[in-house]
Amino acid sequence: MSRAKVTLPQFVKKTLNSPDYLAEKGLERKKRGNRVTGIPDLKEREMHAFILILLFSFSIPPLLFLPPGSLLPHRWQRFGGSPRRDAHRSVRKGKGAPGTGGFTIVEIAISLMIVGILAAIAIPAYTNYVDRSLVKLTIKNIRLLEQSIKAFEIENMRLPNGLNEMGPVELLSANGDPITQSAPFLDPYGNPFRYLNFANEPPGWPNCRTDQVDRPLSLDYDLYSMGADGLTQKKLNHATSVDDIVRARSGKFVDIATRY
Repeated sequence: MSRAKVTLPQFVKKTLNSPDYLAEKGLERKKRGNRVTGIPDLKEREMHAFILILLFSFSIPPLLFLPPGSLLPHRWQRFGGSPRRDAHRSVRKGKGAPGTGGFTIVEIAISLMIVGILAAIAIPAYTNYVDRSLVKLTIKNIRLLEQSIKAFEIENMRLPNGLNEMGPVELLSANGDPITQSAPFLDPYGNPFRYLNFANEPPGWPNCRTDQVDRPLSLDYDLYSMGADGLTQKKLNHATSVDDIVRARSGKFVDIATRY
């Protein structure tokens, strides 16, 4: 079966692009053209990366500029000779010739300890920032797919039986760039989005996603991402489902499962 890109009547486009509809769905309108997208603020991501680079650049000691033998004990490196000669020189010259000293092992150890502390703070913070960015991108992609499903429903007077019935959809890549995808539609983690039309389910909807008390998450269809681990289970509070990004309450909630 050939897949044609969904074309909407004018009144449907006006409805989907209306400010009230966008506010209800939590979407943003990009100032380029008349297209609704959810491209994140990439300048903010670049700023965080720049701060991390500066942090490490100014905190790492200038180990490359250490003089030869600077890792030797302080008494040896100061005079550059053997212990016996250093003992005589220390008597004659007192504290040693100026300009011949280097970094001691204690100083280097303290510097490395400071770098380690800064890395222990910065790396988890940056990892959490990346994780939050991917979750936000996935939420926006679910909203974009939700729009396309709504357009298909208006055009065909029914929900699609599967995402492969829909034409190409413009989604967001892991970098936040718009990319036109055809089924199977991939989330920013590289896994296909999951979809289930309840109209094709037996009574009781045995395959639908459920919450902690076994109630269906929605009343029309399931649409969700399996999250970073690429694993999922029917129940939302299962160990492999806590990182899923789900559509619930028939579209009123789209977020990570732990916030439901």
